[in-house]
Amino acid sequence: MKKMVLLLLLAGLASGMQAQHRVTGKVTDENGEPLFGVEIYIEQLHVGTTSDAQGAYSLSPVPSGVNNLTFNYLGFNTLQ
Repeated sequence: MKKMVLLLLLAGLASGMQAQHRVTGKVTDENGEPLFGVEIYIEQLHVGTTSDAQGAYSLSPVPSGVNNLTFNYLGFNTLQ
């Protein structure tokens, strides 16, 4: 099976007493080609998104302490 390469960027956003974050990144294959339609899911929050044509995704707001993302794409190994 092919491998996904994940680039994660975190930008902090404050909201009240609990810090909130925006999680953004780009999903590519082992050759650096963007992957469209990868499912990115935060199991703790029961929310998710999919990557766009350039492999980019964004999830917001994500509370502090949430540090597990699941990446799922047909034909690739699932990553956590």
